[in-house]
Amino acid sequence: MTRPSLLSPLDHLLRAVADSLDAHTSALFIRVPKGRLRLEAWHSLSDCIDEAAEIEIGHGPVGWVMREQRPLNIARFKQDSRIIGLYRDDVGIKSFLAVPLPEDAGVIMVDSKTRLKFTDKHLNIMMSFAQCVMQLLNVSRLEAENRLLLKLLRWDASFDSDFIQGLKGSMKVLSFNICLVLRRVQEKNFFTVESVVTAGNEKCPDCDKVAGKRFPLAEGGVCGWIFRHCEGLFLKDFGADPERRVLLAKDEELGPKNTVLGLFFPASPKDVFRIDHALVFAGDVHTDAWPQGLPEILKQRLERMVPWR
Repeated sequence: MTRPSLLSPLDHLLRAVADSLDAHTSALFIRVPKGRLRLEAWHSLSDCIDEAAEIEIGHGPVGWVMREQRPLNIARFKQDSRIIGLYRDDVGIKSFLAVPLPEDAGVIMVDSKTRLKFTDKHLNIMMSFAQCVMQLLNVSRLEAENRLLLKLLRWDASFDSDFIQGLKGSMKVLSFNICLVLRRVQEKNFFTVESVVTAGNEKCPDCDKVAGKRFPLAEGGVCGWIFRHCEGLFLKDFGADPERRVLLAKDEELGPKNTVLGLFFPASPKDVFRIDHALVFAGDVHTDAWPQGLPEILKQRLERMVPWR
């Protein structure tokens, strides 16, 4: 059934879609990482919607529409409704219609328990709704980006002279769990973990174990890569491959690290000892609302704060 309150313009739009086509259910699936579609919004007369539904691209009618980027109109739907990937039980759907969103963003669909077929007119209406959905998604993304930039601006304005507290503030804004503060004397074949900063005040025994420790440059995971290449990196799906999700060394236990952001700070020309530094943030972070260029924005802000400058 429809959720008790309409939480967003997307919820309103999905209700309009269902009302316009006299549908049993209207639903919006958004493309997410790892080749999947996630249920984002819906309006339904059914009480067995799987609110956490995710569909693999290419699987079922919704996944097919996403993979082929073509509309799909199924008359006399005779299969179990659960093949759609939306319902927990079979609800006896008689017809189905779905169209892809522009820019490979996802799929919008409707189904019916009374109509045996959706017409070409219904298809045209759905194509128009797909355009409306895309505009709403773009507006929503821009609003989220602006909110995040405003938080970063407030964080920057509130920074005093305490580098660690400033670092914790940036981690709070971006939802990172840890930050490794690293240094490497140029020409040396190792780097050192100066400290490990954690979000909040929670203790991390495994983080304490690596603080002050040296790691070989050639084997130091992501951190070693940054010093070898003298550049930063941004990894959105770092946890997708357990065999390669290494920040420092194998079998490390440094908490969630599905997203990793590494910032490289080369030695100042005035630095007699020629010491490069790096900050490596890690955590279970949703980056959908990150505006383009945010890593560089963060680096510019932190570069004025770091104590080695």
